[in-house]
Amino acid sequence: MEFDDWLKGGKIAGQVREYAEKIVKPGAHVLDIVNELESKIIELGGRIAFPLNLSINERAAHDTAVDMDKRIIT
Repeated sequence: MEFDDWLKGGKIAGQVREYAEKIVKPGAHVLDIVNELESKIIELGGRIAFPLNLSINERAAHDTAVDMDKRIIT
């Protein structure tokens, strides 16, 4: 059972990554992207284990968006 869960999680992660390629573009708000991707995970049958994190542009570290986050992808 656990192995099947890992496979399902990997498939969901791949689908969400492909979806992200379509919605992450210059001018997009970080919080909107996070909300859409977390919704997609749930839609595909996954669960959110921890807040989605993003790394923007050349930054090596990633951040968690907060409710009032107004950052925009450049």
